[in-house]
Amino acid sequence: MKTYSPTRRHPWDARKAAHLLNRAGFGGPPAEVERLVEMGFEKAVDSLLNFEATPDNCSEPEWGVNPPEELAWPDRYGAKVRNLAGKERFDDGQRIQSLRNQIGQKLKEWWLDRMCRTNRPFQEKMTLFWHGHFVSSLADGMNSYWLYRQIDLYRRFATGNFKEMTLEVSRDPAMLRYLDNDRNIARRPNENYARELMELFTLGIGNYTEQDIKESARAFSGWTRRDTRFVFDAVNHDYGTKTFLGRTGNFDGTDIVDIIFEQPAVATFMARKLWKFYASQEPDKKLIEELAHVFRNANYEIKPLVRAIFTCDEFYSDRVIAAQVKGPLELAVGAIRALNIRETRLPVVLSYTRQMGQDLLAPPNVKGWDGGPLWINTTTLFVRYNFARFVVNEGAIDTPAGGKPRPVPAKIDSIIDRSRITTAEEAVDRICRALLPTQPLHPQRAELVDYLHTGPTGEKEPFNPAAPDAEARLRAVIYIIMSSPAYQVC
Repeated sequence: MKTYSPTRRHPWDARKAAHLLNRAGFGGPPAEVERLVEMGFEKAVDSLLNFEATPDNCSEPEWGVNPPEELAWPDRYGAKVRNLAGKERFDDGQRIQSLRNQIGQKLKEWWLDRMCRTNRPFQEKMTLFWHGHFVSSLADGMNSYWLYRQIDLYRRFATGNFKEMTLEVSRDPAMLRYLDNDRNIARRPNENYARELMELFTLGIGNYTEQDIKESARAFSGWTRRDTRFVFDAVNHDYGTKTFLGRTGNFDGTDIVDIIFEQPAVATFMARKLWKFYASQEPDKKLIEELAHVFRNANYEIKPLVRAIFTCDEFYSDRVIAAQVKGPLELAVGAIRALNIRETRLPVVLSYTRQMGQDLLAPPNVKGWDGGPLWINTTTLFVRYNFARFVVNEGAIDTPAGGKPRPVPAKIDSIIDRSRITTAEEAVDRICRALLPTQPLHPQRAELVDYLHTGPTGEKEPFNPAAPDAEARLRAVIYIIMSSPAYQVC
């Protein structure tokens, strides 16, 4: 596999550094791009991938450290209230569901805030990838504390061993509940998890049979939970002989995972999925096999595979740079990071991303979000325009002492300092470099420059960065760029 090596003709520059930052994380302000350029190619990649060397600047939420008893120990709590009268028991059930919903909303806001503020953007981007791969959802009354624990699992295993991670996911209470394996017993096997484990999580369609699903479900029988802990229920496990992917024995869930990871298809399946997520929706078959070879040789360690992607020559080609449609969360978090907005109205941002088609912690189904070009349609594109207006005009919040939060315009000095520009051309170019760092000059550059030269009453006059209406005009330029087709891709 050909790796990228900076040359005079193809230098490691701001365009490529911004591309790496966009794909491996959520983008950032010009200063962050310049920092990667100054590091040099190898060190820039290492700085993102080896996030463990960077102190984590995000703390855990209080409700995660000290969770409500009803969510952390639901079985124990249920035993305490089992003898409540009918009406009291119903009311208590309603209260617990309301609590789940409240914690679920807090979890969404906490995770979004973490994406916006983290100094480990690659770790959080990988966590988001795993959430869309090993899918569970807040839908159908899911215990939101379990989902918090699951997201933490994805964060801890972000670049760890894929086989070990798959085994941990198989024992995770949110996954056990979401795909019904906590109800899988010998006399009544449930095939949901067994099917998705192969179809969506590890092998892909065509690499197993319906009989393999049935045998796998038998092996996973008795894998259940008590409260927030995985337990093996020996009484309800099927101890009979199973034949799975050509192997025969008295298998349990661990054996099933072992046998799956003996199949070459696992590496190919994951190499393709990670390349599509981080690089291109149209992967080259030969390149995928080369990446799969890296993955197998690394004994299914995720970091070597991702490093191979981020150091691949094709990753920095014109076929890949600025050719991926931004997902709603990439768009929203990227804008907040690019403008260096320190505080924002998280519920409003989540509402926008949901309307754009990505409801955090609530994928549409176990397949997750399809993504790619499907992020854009006539409805979601209009929401993207509205989100750009929200960010530019009222994205930040200011909380006066003792007062309520009120919307105020986001600061724009992180991408343009009016004291350091003298012309409209310079202003437009600085904004374009900040918001479209991987792209050539904006095709509407002349019109944007002309707009800055237009006075309040429509007359033409030289742009004065110190004029009272200068910032409003600059904000309008930012909005136009954020609403352009070029801004919808990275």
